[in-house]
Amino acid sequence: MIGLTPESDRASRYEHLGFVAVLGAFVGWYLWGSVAASPTFENLLLVGPVAVLGLVLVVFIIAQTLLRGNRVTEAESGIPDRMPVGRTRDAIAVIIAFVLFVAALPVIGFDLSTLFFIAAILIYLGERRAVWVAGLSLAIAVGLTVGALATLTYPLPTAILGRLWGLL
Repeated sequence: MIGLTPESDRASRYEHLGFVAVLGAFVGWYLWGSVAASPTFENLLLVGPVAVLGLVLVVFIIAQTLLRGNRVTEAESGIPDRMPVGRTRDAIAVIIAFVLFVAALPVIGFDLSTLFFIAAILIYLGERRAVWVAGLSLAIAVGLTVGALATLTYPLPTAILGRLWGLL
């Protein structure tokens, strides 16, 4: 048995394989949809390589899981088999924050949504220095927005940086 749960290693392996298979199916579906929508270089510039890399990793993980012969116990690896409850709560909070980030994109723009998302996550995860939260959030928001404006061919909804980018 690996980890702290009374479940068999086989059940845990099937859970992992199922998750990886669903993830691979989603990546394949997304790549197929992107190619069907517009098979141009500009459309597939980011999606294509990342999706292909993701699919290769999925195949590698499935093969490794099925062919892995030696097992390492939790005590030897130092990595628990299950995520502790507090970390699960943190993951759910970050997922909810990301859903709010995506919902806010068309309303307040990519730049401000990114700024607020990064600041909220930093504060939630324990950062209390206001200058650090503001500076890091601003730097990441500006970097991602400028990068997106420079590489994407479709209009990106922005509140502030889009107007400044148009002046250049």
